[in-house]
Amino acid sequence: MPLNHSRTRAVAFAMVGSLLIAVSFSSVASAAKTKTKSVPAELRVIDGKGRVLAEQTQYTGGPLTVKTDPKATCFGPDDGGSGDKVEIPAPTAFSLLADGGATNKAIKPLSITDAFSFGLGLCGIGKAVSPSTGFWALNVNHAQAESGGDSTAVSSGDSILWYLVEDFNDPSPAELVLKAKKAENGEIPVKVVSYDANGKKTPAVGAGVTGADDVTDAKGKTVVAADGKVVAITATLDGALPSNEVAVCTVRAKKCPAGYAGIVAGTKGNDKIKIDAPVTVLCGGGRDVVKVKGGVRFKAKGCEQVQEAK
Repeated sequence: MPLNHSRTRAVAFAMVGSLLIAVSFSSVASAAKTKTKSVPAELRVIDGKGRVLAEQTQYTGGPLTVKTDPKATCFGPDDGGSGDKVEIPAPTAFSLLADGGATNKAIKPLSITDAFSFGLGLCGIGKAVSPSTGFWALNVNHAQAESGGDSTAVSSGDSILWYLVEDFNDPSPAELVLKAKKAENGEIPVKVVSYDANGKKTPAVGAGVTGADDVTDAKGKTVVAADGKVVAITATLDGALPSNEVAVCTVRAKKCPAGYAGIVAGTKGNDKIKIDAPVTVLCGGGRDVVKVKGGVRFKAKGCEQVQEAK
């Protein structure tokens, strides 16, 4: 049945450790006051219509201050934010999301409420706002999170996915992950896998893949025509969230466009960003240092110092 949005009901859910509340509310874990080295993780944000709002390697580091929103009433008309500023500990799934807004306007501002004594409620990411019947869900390394966004620690290389569920009664969508190999004989081999809510991986059978004539087979495989210098590939399947996008350059590396392979984004603080792929680096505020593997055709914007290894 639909969630009762009264504060008593919400507290009861939190006390018994309901996953539904765990993924929608941040806990009140204390933020570390010491400086934290920023770490990179893979951030994706998908709205309730299946539109990808963010897909980037995002750095997150020290604690952040975010202003709560009086209009964050997705949990109830009387449960909007106070308008006060609150601190988000880092590196966590919540801080990763907040740091992403420094360079990606589609995921800012965050609409959060501090109306609850046990933590923060997330109502909106950019223009995507949860209805009273839904919530923002969180996957960590392709499985549903077991804790709130601000108590879910993020390590280097983790996969963090926030997605909007518009109806509590809907089944949990599968998460698709796509991998592609280099082009051979005019074709790009692709494999798509599907993760359920518990993180169990199976081949994604029958998935549609951009540029492929055939859906994926019993092993989750298909081929995409290598048409164009750079081919962007994604996968979709009923009952699943859209996959990550993979950009494949079909010509020699020296002729590939600089920065085509994706986005790496920094924080508002001082970051040390390491790259070994032809990505676009978007440095945030602070004084940032980008260390690049020699020969990589990258782009860098807003970065104070770039060091290229020989």
